[in-house]
Amino acid sequence: FNTGYWFNPEKSLGFEAGFMMLESQSGIFSNNSTDGMILARPYIDANTGLPQAVLVAFPGSSNGSIDVRANSGNFYEAHFDLTETAVDAGWYRLTSMIGYRFYRYDESVRIRQTISPTDPAFIAGTQIVSNDSFSAHNEFHGLDMGFRSQFFWNSLSVDVLTKLAVGRITRTTGIGGDQTITVPGLAPVFQGGGVLAGITNNGTRVYQDWKAMPEAGVTLNWQVRSNVNLRLGYSFIF
Repeated sequence: FNTGYWFNPEKSLGFEAGFMMLESQSGIFSNNSTDGMILARPYIDANTGLPQAVLVAFPGSSNGSIDVRANSGNFYEAHFDLTETAVDAGWYRLTSMIGYRFYRYDESVRIRQTISPTDPAFIAGTQIVSNDSFSAHNEFHGLDMGFRSQFFWNSLSVDVLTKLAVGRITRTTGIGGDQTITVPGLAPVFQGGGVLAGITNNGTRVYQDWKAMPEAGVTLNWQVRSNVNLRLGYSFIF
């Protein structure tokens, strides 16, 4: 969504605002083993850099299940710019822009595993449930600057947009994990730390730094009638 308003046509001054949202995505994985199938969670050992695996289900040792949900949140973008026509030669127009830009993007991964030991060393019916949760929130506020070049041919025109936003990005990461051990006849035992979200890396951390975020776009416009304009284009944000 994008809109513009000229509040001083004689000096070619105006105001432009835009908003964009890309829909969230999510992925779900679920599996369980009660018939001797091996079920494991691969990971890279941070100490050795070698691949390892956490066994959830293994013949003669345990049965178990894994449930994973990975979520990519909506991507939000908004900008508010003051505009001024710098060049207007009839067939070509150059408009400069300066204002404010906002971005927001979130992600998360949640993993739940349940292990039911079958080893005789454990009391029958024992169950170990572990939860891991990772989340990341990214928010950007910055100065928005750029140019829009327009080329006109009768009822057709091409817009070329080049912009750069420079500002502060705040990244907030959250890591949480817990484990519950249930033994028949005894009170459940709850403890902090899951499998990947251990006690040493649990918590919320905030990072901030400066970033430059460029944008480029090309749009083809067809003025079908005085009140009907068809637009087709492509925009790239890095």
